[in-house]
Amino acid sequence: MSTEPTGDAPRPAADRAVDVVLAEFNALRTEMVGYLSAQAAVVGLGLTALGVITSLAVGKDGDDGLLMAIPPLVALIVLVHTASTYRVAKIGDYIRESLWPDLEDRVGAIPSWERYLAGQRSRYRAVVKAIAVDFPAMGLFIAASIIVLATTQSKFDALWWLGAIVTAIAIAFPVGVGSRIRVKSSA
Repeated sequence: MSTEPTGDAPRPAADRAVDVVLAEFNALRTEMVGYLSAQAAVVGLGLTALGVITSLAVGKDGDDGLLMAIPPLVALIVLVHTASTYRVAKIGDYIRESLWPDLEDRVGAIPSWERYLAGQRSRYRAVVKAIAVDFPAMGLFIAASIIVLATTQSKFDALWWLGAIVTAIAIAFPVGVGSRIRVKSSA
């Protein structure tokens, strides 16, 4: 007996439910791709802005006061990037913990990339991986901000402190958000 719908015959409710779950998965996947694309765009724009500011500040007739724009720029880039990372992680949690088990209840055991990743990681490895692989651009931005602060400390007192505060936020925000992203193994 075929389970394929024929003509205008209504499909079984179970098949329609699977279609709904798969449609939600595809919508979430599209949303994740959008967040990741936005992250790449923010990093690209940030690198461009960093280059422009640096070249204007250290050029022949440059104004090194422009360098003080780098810490707030870095903080903005890191905050936007981290917020996007958090959203992607939460979507992954939902897929792994709710959507995929619902689909498996309907069709039986199926492979899951999210479950595989969750089984492969520990909190320590997740932090090391984030530092080494996932966020190299963020490290570059934060390093640029720290270098600016280290080389301008005696020149721009109030701006320097503002830069130091936003750089500290740029460092602390991903750590705080990262601690809210669950790293757990699924059975």
